Amino acid sequence: MNTSVQILAEVHRKIQDGDLNEAKELIQQLLKSDQSQSEAWNLLGWVQSQQNDFSDAIESIGRAIAIHPTEPSLHRNLGFVYQNAADLDQAVACFERAIQLAPDDANPHNELGVALKAVNQHEKAVVHLQKAVQLQPQIPLFRQNLAEVLGKLERFDEALSHYEAAIKIAPHDAGLKNGFGVMLQTAGMHEAAIERFREALAAAPNHPLYENNLASALQSIGEDDEAIMHYENILRALPDSADTHVNIGNFHLARNDLESASHHFGCAIAIDPSHFVAHNNLGSTLLDQGTFSKAAEHFQQSLQHNPEYAPAYFNLSDLALNNKFHFTDEQIHKIQLLVSKGDLPPESASAMLFAVGNHFDSQENYTEAFRAYDVANNIQKQINEAQNNLFDLEARETLTENIIQFFNQAYFDNLPATGSDSEIPLFVVGMPRSGSTLIEQIISSHPAAVATGELEEVGRLATKIIPRRLKSEKAFPFFIEDVDQTILRETAQQYLDHLQHHDSVAPHWNESVRVVDKMWHNFFHLGFLYTLFPKARVIHSRRDAMDIGLSCFMRRLYAVHWSWDLGDIGYFYRLYDQLMQHWRNVLPNSIYEVDYEKLAQHPEEETRKLIDYCNLPWDDRCLEFYENTTAVRTASRIQVREPIYQSSIGKWKNYASQLAPLKDAMRADA
Repeated sequence: MNTSVQILAEVHRKIQDGDLNEAKELIQQLLKSDQSQSEAWNLLGWVQSQQNDFSDAIESIGRAIAIHPTEPSLHRNLGFVYQNAADLDQAVACFERAIQLAPDDANPHNELGVALKAVNQHEKAVVHLQKAVQLQPQIPLFRQNLAEVLGKLERFDEALSHYEAAIKIAPHDAGLKNGFGVMLQTAGMHEAAIERFREALAAAPNHPLYENNLASALQSIGEDDEAIMHYENILRALPDSADTHVNIGNFHLARNDLESASHHFGCAIAIDPSHFVAHNNLGSTLLDQGTFSKAAEHFQQSLQHNPEYAPAYFNLSDLALNNKFHFTDEQIHKIQLLVSKGDLPPESASAMLFAVGNHFDSQENYTEAFRAYDVANNIQKQINEAQNNLFDLEARETLTENIIQFFNQAYFDNLPATGSDSEIPLFVVGMPRSGSTLIEQIISSHPAAVATGELEEVGRLATKIIPRRLKSEKAFPFFIEDVDQTILRETAQQYLDHLQHHDSVAPHWNESVRVVDKMWHNFFHLGFLYTLFPKARVIHSRRDAMDIGLSCFMRRLYAVHWSWDLGDIGYFYRLYDQLMQHWRNVLPNSIYEVDYEKLAQHPEEETRKLIDYCNLPWDDRCLEFYENTTAVRTASRIQVREPIYQSSIGKWKNYASQLAPLKDAMRADA
């Protein structure tokens, strides 16, 4: 007859072989003859937990604890079962009891920290994870768990320090390198993140998660060719991965290739109909194409599958702001309740509050609208502070002064060489929310013109490509004095090649007379652009300064770090206005000014003058720009699908009492 020790040894062998049913049967036979076996009850609970039979597992481990109530490992095991059963409060209580019984054991401190993180008690989690690291500093997992919680608190320097320490302990651990990369990426340190993802992939070749993270990081710095290569590698290995289709869809969406983006989002939904991100992103793509009702359907399906998904609420609010969707009072109350609970990630809370602001603005409840916008912007500003992405007014002032100093009248009077005589590029500049998307749509409605959206290429050439080629440490624009005719010609051709191969331009390149680049902040580069393309046309999109400022504050302009604060918006506007006045004074070619208010009030007259400036023959389709099927991926993507409206003119007056910081910052003596 086998002893209990022999039976339990056999149980362990069965568990190691993965034969849980036989293990369970052996344990139950043992307990029939002797119910005082604490280890048997504990093992039975573990097996039941692995089979997702959580209620029985809790009862079994509870029986073990009744026999040995002061054994810390039993309380820890019960905590794991509660954790797997998603009863996190009970899990926390179990780990706390284990710590009471064994305060100098690092393991329950680590486990309690992880459980507290899961219930968003990050400050308390840090205390216990720090204790775990203090007790056993050589365990990489403890340091990684601590780093992850510090990251949640946006204490990135500390988080990165613990990741570095963990990797010193386990230098070949691919998972640690990947986690370190994710933390660096979250902290906005993209180049360093890419290095870590490459190391992770080298340690674990073809690992889909690591390769996906590398592709995403490469995409974030504009290395699109390598990024798509990695995405396609993953898709070949995992053809039924909905997440990979979403990632590739996002890649194409960022490049304005809406057809490819829609295809991949659709594939993701076909694989996983409950994929709320795919539904939202397909809806956003449809929104860019002007298909509003279908877009709304996908946003609503996204929320059906995840009622707390903030981007879907925000996209619906964009439709609501333009009378294309209507929230119920119940939906708005639900959003406010989700935010007030304090459990949402800051980015989600901010997005939802922008949605609330849009709703109240559409209802003409301007007090409540501003309150929501103000809190939403403050949250976003705090996120940027944690990531060191704050608007640096001093740096912008220095850049503006340097540009004015370098590109003076003498520079243009004595310009020895230029890049290209091409008149194909047409640059639209101005503040965000000034009407530049409308101008782009009007021009690109002409059969001889095509739009590219907001290209980063000019800034990349000016601040990265040329300095790298010159091996120059001079700041922009001072290194331009070292550029010769050959470099200018090759740089101009590089820009033209970029235009020609752009997804929206390539099919129409041979018949295109004008290609519109409406990167709004190219007003910093107009001197550089004249040097490259002295015959290219420049259009300046203008609008009432207060309307621009309010619209920037209301519109959640993701990467525009000065748009979260009314004072910063005003200061930036003042620098922009100063720089545009300088260009009017010194550029040999005149800049064509388009006032949004004039365009809205006299659309045909102003449109004819605009097309004439572009040196294009008149075409009636330019008056029907809202029928243009060109993708629009700016905050104006809904408005430009309709005839020009005047309702936004003077809108700032509805918020006049709250806009004093904006007005004060715009003053020349501010």
